[in-house]
Formats: sequence, C-alpha cells, structure tokens
Amino acid sequence: MNFEILFMLFALAGMVAALIWDGMRPGMVLLTVVVLFLCTGILSPREMLEGFSNKGMITVGLLFLVSEGGTAKWCPGRAHQTLAAPGENHHL
Repeated sequence: MNFEILFMLFALAGMVAALIWDGMRPGMVLLTVVVLFLCTGILSPREMLEGFSNKGMITVGLLFLVSEGGTAKWCPGRAHQTLAAPGENHHL
C-alpha cells in the first residue's frame, strides 16, 4: 500500500469518527477532509470542483443546510428571542 491509500483510509476513518462523535458540524468535517486531500495532492482543484458540481452532492449539501436551519439560533422563528433585551419577555 502506498501513501495515498493509507492517508485516505486514515482520513476517512477520522471523518466517520468525527461525524459519530458530533463535536463539529458535519459540513466542517467534510470540508476539512476535502482540504486535506487537496493539500496532499490526492485531489486536484478541478476534481474537487467537479465533485461539488454533481447534482447528488448539491442535494446532500442542501440537506445539511435544511437540518442546520431548524436548530440554528438565527432561525426566523427564534429571532424575537435573540433581539429582545435581556430580562424582557416578548411573546409574539
């Protein structure tokens, strides 16, 4: 086994562990692994952009955005809680 194969196996195992551990947002974990692959030369910038232009990849990215939107503090349904001054109780 050469360096690329070993690095790929360790990076993918680390990515799966980070996704299970749930310490970082999934998008950050996936982007970190892609950047690591770019820095080591396993992926070229052209291959990376071609992967992100894939319809399936765009769908997965949109699903991440939708799932984050329901839990984010900036969600419009919770905006009144963020904008209210501390100690005030504003009900909509």
